[in-house]
Amino acid sequence: MAEGVVPDTIPPTSEWKNESVCLFADTDKGFRAVDFDKNQPLPLGVPIAIKNDVFDGHIMIRIRHATSNDPEQCSKYFDETRKRVTQTVIQGKFLRDDITFDQLMVGDQYDRGFRNLPPAWILGPFIAFFSKIVPGIKMDLTSDKPSVFTYVVGDSQTMRADKEGEQPDMCAYDIEEDVKLILPKEKYHTISARRKYFATPKHASKYTVDPNLVYTFNLYDNIMDYGKFEMKMGILGSLSMITAYDSLAPSLGMKLKDAGDWIFRVQILHTKLIEHWDEVEAKKKAADEKGKK
Repeated sequence: MAEGVVPDTIPPTSEWKNESVCLFADTDKGFRAVDFDKNQPLPLGVPIAIKNDVFDGHIMIRIRHATSNDPEQCSKYFDETRKRVTQTVIQGKFLRDDITFDQLMVGDQYDRGFRNLPPAWILGPFIAFFSKIVPGIKMDLTSDKPSVFTYVVGDSQTMRADKEGEQPDMCAYDIEEDVKLILPKEKYHTISARRKYFATPKHASKYTVDPNLVYTFNLYDNIMDYGKFEMKMGILGSLSMITAYDSLAPSLGMKLKDAGDWIFRVQILHTKLIEHWDEVEAKKKAADEKGKK
């Protein structure tokens, strides 16, 4: 079953408020959303308060093809002019002043290896595809604890650092870039320049978070279609997330690279995954019963 989610506490899919998708905080990794009990589904498309020893703020996750808790804003965001299928916004203040930018990683890591990886001739183009479009991505798919991480300061489509009270609405249709308070040199003030610069660890390591500022990281893509539970990979076609994640629940989070502290980590369940788990369980029970005869 899903790591971090107790199977007995997953509500029946017929009761899911977001229809085909259900979002959970991964409490096994030490993350718990403020105002939500363990294993209580989290809302989509609205801010979720988070607070731990590292960060105090909110996250907001929008998913195309999934019912939002703010359907009007979600519909506007995923309008017909945009191909993006998911958005994650992280906004808040760091509670420590010893964290360098190269320590801030976004992505995920799993507690068991992928047992059904495709052959190298398929895996190679898969990794090359993501390496081309995601600055500084680190993909380790063959280890006992596979992971996919990138630097949030380099990967964010837009990033801001504002004085408290001057931060933008994290639910806005667009979040403008503004890194003047952390990058004095004007040549890095464009989105492309900042992403390229911070995608290199030696550059990101020169900067330390300022607890007095409110940071906003805005990430979105047109690949991870959690609403349809598939990965859209351009000319390579679409890949079921059940296959891509080897029957594990896909997750998304932000952590400190060396310390291992998770700022947040959520798991994304889909009715297709639940149905797959039920089928696997039924086949296992049938095999066990057959073995007893």
